[in-house]
Amino acid sequence: MVRTLALILLSFISAGCQSELGTLKINWKRHTLSNGLRVVLVEDHSVPLISYQTWVGVGSVNEEEGKTGLAHFFEHLMFKGTEKYPGRKFFEKLEMQGAEVNASTSRDTTTFYENFSPHLLDTVIDLESDRFQNLLIDEERMQVEKAVVLEERKLRVESQPASRMQEALWSTVFRQHPYSHPVSGWPEDIIKFKTEDLKKFFAQYYTPKNVVIVVVGDLDSAVVIKKIEQGYGSWQDRSERKPLEIEFEPEQTGERRWTLTDGVTSEQLVMGYPISSADQKDSFVLDLLSGILFSGESSRAHQKCVEKEQLALSVSGSAYTPKYPGLFSSHVVMKPGISISKAEACIETLLLDFKKELVTQGELNRVRKQFLVSTLDGVKTPYGLGQWIGTVTVMFDDPGRFISDYQKYETITPEDIKRVAIKYFDSNQRSVITLTPRVAITKAK
Repeated sequence: MVRTLALILLSFISAGCQSELGTLKINWKRHTLSNGLRVVLVEDHSVPLISYQTWVGVGSVNEEEGKTGLAHFFEHLMFKGTEKYPGRKFFEKLEMQGAEVNASTSRDTTTFYENFSPHLLDTVIDLESDRFQNLLIDEERMQVEKAVVLEERKLRVESQPASRMQEALWSTVFRQHPYSHPVSGWPEDIIKFKTEDLKKFFAQYYTPKNVVIVVVGDLDSAVVIKKIEQGYGSWQDRSERKPLEIEFEPEQTGERRWTLTDGVTSEQLVMGYPISSADQKDSFVLDLLSGILFSGESSRAHQKCVEKEQLALSVSGSAYTPKYPGLFSSHVVMKPGISISKAEACIETLLLDFKKELVTQGELNRVRKQFLVSTLDGVKTPYGLGQWIGTVTVMFDDPGRFISDYQKYETITPEDIKRVAIKYFDSNQRSVITLTPRVAITKAK
């Protein structure tokens, strides 16, 4: 996600997209309040629309054992009201006037956003600054939201085979590092939440220095900065504890396997290998390798496992490289009656090919182009551009990082692809999750 920004911004930035890479510029402005709150603004007057995004540097990676799901819980709780705007006032004041309001949680970040017409800017700043400073946390709100979060988990994870398998894979690959925590949290942890847990988490992570506000669209930067100063200037750090220290994941020295069962009609396979983090050059190489292997019907995996050998209904995968070392994974859905062992052999043969032979320059060029085309439409919107800028700012404190990231993609060679394949696709570091056709739900240990 972070690195793809380099590709997709090229057509958005300016007519200078045909000029030399080093001359590409995006007219972003940065401002930091005295309390440490960072603000990044981009003026784009092409359409009368603004995207206002609040990025918090907290995700499931910041949670303690036994208290998983707190970051995601606040994605919900932040909409439950303050004394000034109780209940559903937040939604009523915005959605009734056509604004889009939502939020999301990942392993590293929590993001809140509104997309709206410029006349709502004052209202948005008032609502956002109020809830970040004055959120109400009490027993009644907590219990109501527990039921909502647990039901959401049942629908999106426990009843979805692919989600269950991914959850199992992450908790299998990561034994020490908190990337083992599911973003939604373990149900038994959510049930045990106390209001004191919520208040401590809010005080520790919802602080000015841990937040980035990104505003993109039809705006006057100087005016917006002044309004944000007025709304957030009195916000002070409430934290009484040091942030949780992230424990490093030891090197995996042997293959790990786990079998799940569910009400599916055919077997499924998820295979994973630990890989690099977003700030390492190997991650850019793995992006392109993943594209060659999984992207589209012309990809190597689709051609071999689906078309040629007729083993699978679908094959997909990705190189997910977040703030800390991440995960390369593949997911195969078998045709009914075909053994999962054949899918495993198919994927392993493909990975071995990367180790033995160089990919073609044509394959590299194809996936570079796909990176651009697949996300071009989204980044043309204030929301899409804000998402990319928010990501690189909250993770690297650098809104302009996309330029150097693009250069890294352009310099990757077939030799680089072979090198990372040899480095990461080691059978001793492989984790395999299989799903067979019978209903049962278990938690990873």
